[in-house]
Amino acid sequence: MVEIVRILYVEHFLYEAKENPDLLRQELSQNRGISDQQIEITEAMWLDDAVEKLNNCHEPPDVIILGLMLARSKEDFEAGSPRINMNAGFELWLRLRKRFKGKFIDTPIIVVTSRGNPEFRLAMETDPTLVWKTKPLTANQLANEVVRVLSPTRR
Repeated sequence: MVEIVRILYVEHFLYEAKENPDLLRQELSQNRGISDQQIEITEAMWLDDAVEKLNNCHEPPDVIILGLMLARSKEDFEAGSPRINMNAGFELWLRLRKRFKGKFIDTPIIVVTSRGNPEFRLAMETDPTLVWKTKPLTANQLANEVVRVLSPTRR
């Protein structure tokens, strides 16, 4: 049986980023020894979408890639930039660590952001399974982090 690497990728500007899901999949499959069939990337572009996908997942993700700037809802997402804020990504992190009946308490999270509220960063850096990466970030760099946080020696 082939082990599947499950990634939840939560990012408002999902396909505008240099480290987007398609490029990440390509890096993992071509340069990290993980076949394309072993990679399952679930995408969410706003807070409510991410929460719904987490509530409905049959298998929890092995890693979560989290952009901090998110719209809260599809309506806010469609309204554009004025409705996007830093609090939504931080709120999702809090939910992951304090709700969901502990289901995601140990799931590694890679925060990928170009901006970071210092108070959020201080709070989030207390999380031993969180990695903070500052944009710009390439798909190669992100793939390295995914492999690193999933390595058995990290756990």
